Amino acid sequence: VEIGYRSHDPALATGIANAYAEAYLADGLRTNLAASDRTAAWMEARIDEIRQAAFDASREAERFRARFGATDQQGLREREQRVDALNDLFQALEERYQEQLLAGSFPVANGRVLTAALIPEDPSRPSALLLLVAGLAFGALVGLGIAVLRELREVGLRTAGDVGTLGVAFMGYLPAIGRRDRLPASQRGDTAPLVLDSADQVVAPPRRSPPVVSRLTLGLPAGGAEFSDSTIVAGGDTAYGKAVRSILWSLSLEPAGDGARVLGVGGLTRGEGATTLAANLAQQAVENGGRTLLIEADLGRPGASTVLRRNHRGKDDGAREVPSPGITQRLASGLSVLPAQGADASVSIRVREIRSAVQNASPDYDLIVVDMPPLTHPDAVSLVSSLDGILLVAGWGRTPRRSIEAFLARNAAFRKRLIGAVLNRTRMRKLSLYGAPPEEIAAFGEG
Repeated sequence: VEIGYRSHDPALATGIANAYAEAYLADGLRTNLAASDRTAAWMEARIDEIRQAAFDASREAERFRARFGATDQQGLREREQRVDALNDLFQALEERYQEQLLAGSFPVANGRVLTAALIPEDPSRPSALLLLVAGLAFGALVGLGIAVLRELREVGLRTAGDVGTLGVAFMGYLPAIGRRDRLPASQRGDTAPLVLDSADQVVAPPRRSPPVVSRLTLGLPAGGAEFSDSTIVAGGDTAYGKAVRSILWSLSLEPAGDGARVLGVGGLTRGEGATTLAANLAQQAVENGGRTLLIEADLGRPGASTVLRRNHRGKDDGAREVPSPGITQRLASGLSVLPAQGADASVSIRVREIRSAVQNASPDYDLIVVDMPPLTHPDAVSLVSSLDGILLVAGWGRTPRRSIEAFLARNAAFRKRLIGAVLNRTRMRKLSLYGAPPEEIAAFGEG
């Protein structure tokens, strides 16, 4: 029998285990002594019965001899044999009774302690190996559950392969505009800010050796759209600027045809970053030497050119000029901007005027960039016939894949003019986690 006891105190556990062993042996000893006493009492009573039976048998044999004498030797012999048998049994029980009394005087336990419990040096539980294996198994199950849950919740587009499954050309990744991109020009070292003087005349900005960097900050009117990205960062060495140049270069591979190439930039919903991309593409086209017009066509929430703010060093620092709605203005950088019509005009009139502006301006420009309303909006449907191509802006992991599939399936006109799609606010360092090959990350990540 092995006796063990677990406790937070090693000395207490040792004492209790030894006490249990002693109690077990003492209990066995008491049990043996009680059994011996019971046996002795039974044997004493049995001996008395046999003694009395032997006495009675002896008297009966004497009476039979006196009555019949030698005439019935057979009956006499039987009675004498019974007396002898009872006397032998009495003697055997008497000897066994004496032995039992002697054994009861010196009781012996059924066992003994082979090894007493000693104070342990190491804890018996918890087992470090068992805990390690259980922890690893639990962690693996939790990780698998999280991975399955994230996979089930993953409904957006993450890689070029995801875009390709829609039958749409992939044009590139747009990283989120970083803190450096949002710094004032005086801190970034940028040159050639976009400036209008008080007479709406172009003021030639000071220029240094290339690269030429221009910055246009877009303000929002009260109650206007809430765009998280509102900065033109075309030019320079920012990640967003490199991505814009790469996308513009990809677009330049498309045949331009006669007149200006009219490019619509939009997303399925507001907040995808289409306004920022449209403004940056237009500015980058100007820096590449092209005659470019930026048209603000999101009549519900104009944001591309609502407020132009001067952001450069000089004596006129802080001056602002607000473009008049519906009047094309040429900025200091060379970019022409057609702000949205005023809110007092009906939607149908404004859409018609935008289409007319596109047609009239086409001979005077190389590229016309149209900042589109949400592509699911009726205004976008009215404008699509005036476009040569549409660039779809989808939020990285944000825009549902099924929404894009359903939209393209319902709108053949949009799909016919769809040049490709870009993924905006991409977390470039996490692309590899979603299966993007290293060469793809290197190609689109460098810009």
